[in-house]
Amino acid sequence: MFDFINKGRWFAIPSLILIVVGIISLGVFGLERGIEFTGGSLVRVNFVNAVERDGVVKIFADAGHGEARVQGDPFDPSRFTIRSKVLTTEEFAKVKTELQKLSPFVTDPPLETVDPQVSGEKVRGAIIAVLVTCVGILIYVALAFRRLPKSWRYGTCAIIALAHDVVIPLGLFALLGVWFNMEVNLMFIAAMLAVLGYSVNNTVVIFDRIRENLTKDRSQDLAYIANKSVNETLGRTMNSSLTTLFAMVVLYIYTGFNAPDFQNFILALLIGIVAGAYGSIFLSSWLLVVWDRGKWSGLWRRLPPPAKAKY
Repeated sequence: MFDFINKGRWFAIPSLILIVVGIISLGVFGLERGIEFTGGSLVRVNFVNAVERDGVVKIFADAGHGEARVQGDPFDPSRFTIRSKVLTTEEFAKVKTELQKLSPFVTDPPLETVDPQVSGEKVRGAIIAVLVTCVGILIYVALAFRRLPKSWRYGTCAIIALAHDVVIPLGLFALLGVWFNMEVNLMFIAAMLAVLGYSVNNTVVIFDRIRENLTKDRSQDLAYIANKSVNETLGRTMNSSLTTLFAMVVLYIYTGFNAPDFQNFILALLIGIVAGAYGSIFLSSWLLVVWDRGKWSGLWRRLPPPAKAKY
């Protein structure tokens, strides 16, 4: 039986590094927000032939939109994403005519426009959705384990693990926004909500096994029970996570060729599922035991083995 609990502090180090790097990245670079969160117009152009970026920039500047941000696809010189202030129908028609002089379009580029006021409402709605989800999970877990002593600790540890599962993708997307212009949009929020639900499911399975084992033998120390429970549910957690990851990898490859707009959504799910599986297995039960001992210094010291536990 692998000793997950006493080795928990070593498993926490990679998570801590990623969280610190993520928070620094968010503070320094922020997130590359999509049009849903910033307002304005978005034009995605796919030319038949490779086109120079400067030519696209000049066309928008001549149309009175010198503020337009023209981003090329690092892997395809015929694809461009342009963000600007709100384009009128007349301005967009003029821009399209000039762009076609550079190269024919693979498909006619659509115009996506979001009012800045609406984008602000969407930001607030996204934040509220995440907060409501976290509060709901906390209440659900606390109620599900209400017959155990200090049941609210289970809910709190689950929320801490979920924060880990969300902060890591946010930090990585802050870096990906700098390196590859990857955006955070409403689909990213949907991916994070899906990760919250998926991750808490893995955590609840482990906590539920802890409850079952405590009911069978209340004389055992929580550290021993938690470690036993993680080992007993390890196969189930790994199998469900790996099968989901396999499906996500296939979807990511597929969307790269057929629906590139969905790639960020799939990538966010991939990162979140990996972080969620890691947090459920290595962090949630360990935090619960450290809290039960009442010594948070145990986060970075080896926990003394319980009298009746045999690892």
